[in-house]
Amino acid sequence: MFKDQGVGVLFELTLAKHGEVLADDVLDRVVLLTAADDTQDDRIELGIVGWGQ
Repeated sequence: MFKDQGVGVLFELTLAKHGEVLADDVLDRVVLLTAADDTQDDRIELGIVGWGQ
């Protein structure tokens, strides 16, 4: 879980450290990604769905 330390700008490399690597078979079956976000005062919630054939 990401905790904002209040140091200013959030860089993409900081977020990338919290990513997950998916198995190749999952990536082969996904043909479209959709995403939704919900911003709050203290956080951003993000959901991503992979759609298959």
